[in-house]
Amino acid sequence: MALYNHYQVLPPTTLSAGAETIRVGLGVQPLSALIISMRAQLVAANTDDNLPNIFAKLDRVTVDYRGTRLVDGRAIDLYRVYRTITRAKSRFINPGVAAGAVRELTWFIPFGMGLYDRRRALPAVNKGDLTLTFATVSNPTGYQNYTISVEAIELPDIKPTEFLRVTTQTFTPTTTGVYDIDLPRSLPLAGIGVVNAGSQPFSGNTIADVEILANNAEQYVSFATFETLRAIASALGGNPYDLETHRHTENTAGAYTQNAATLTNRTVDSPLNDFGFIPFATQTIGDEFLFPTADLNNLVLRVTVGAPGTARIIPVEIGSEAWLFRRSQTPIPR
Repeated sequence: MALYNHYQVLPPTTLSAGAETIRVGLGVQPLSALIISMRAQLVAANTDDNLPNIFAKLDRVTVDYRGTRLVDGRAIDLYRVYRTITRAKSRFINPGVAAGAVRELTWFIPFGMGLYDRRRALPAVNKGDLTLTFATVSNPTGYQNYTISVEAIELPDIKPTEFLRVTTQTFTPTTTGVYDIDLPRSLPLAGIGVVNAGSQPFSGNTIADVEILANNAEQYVSFATFETLRAIASALGGNPYDLETHRHTENTAGAYTQNAATLTNRTVDSPLNDFGFIPFATQTIGDEFLFPTADLNNLVLRVTVGAPGTARIIPVEIGSEAWLFRRSQTPIPR
């Protein structure tokens, strides 16, 4: 009979209204996933859900093993990537819209292609070697009185040899044109996330289109617009609006004019906005297209910049137990 261990890593902790850093020691058994719960209070009445804003308190989330970075990114970006790779949807609770209403968001950092993945998870480690770090910023607009808690899922009876590694590169072009962005070479790639500076179609984006060059030859993607990559992310991750609250607005008495349009359209603030994805291996498509990179001399994402701005490139790699312990120059714990 297989077992798992679900326990609390960080009890509910009140965050400073300003910036701070919180470090948490993690366990020693094979780690399947971290579960992060965030609560925040509305400063004033607000009928918009504004999910990216509640995520924005966590400006950087990292997981390190003895100096080797295994997870690195903004909370909203990590959610976007893991949602697309694993289809693990978050839970957003929005009980009210009045000032003082508390909203809660729970999301996951999985180290496999899904929760409780017996094939892929972080391997067992020695005590004190694995840490989770949150770097926060001043409270985002509209929210105050943040608290955060973390729980973990361990699979003590498995011996995983692979895990997901997710890191972030920032790209800030000041002019339009064509640019090459170096991608990591060594571990197989499961995908590449692209976070754009804007969500306007085509040339209005910082990154308008992309291609992949391996040893100076096109591979996998010879041309893709950001809009198609965004559609792929939504298709792989499932309904992009699952976290949103659907509301109808009624007109007050005396404000209605027959046959007149009395409401304006609202843009649903989905967390998948501004995010595109190039998949090689996900829970949906399997490992058939996994991108090996170890033998390459050069690997770049060539992008056409339609407008200056800031974009983020998020490679998703398949790390191995041997790579991790060799890189950290430590023996494999047994």
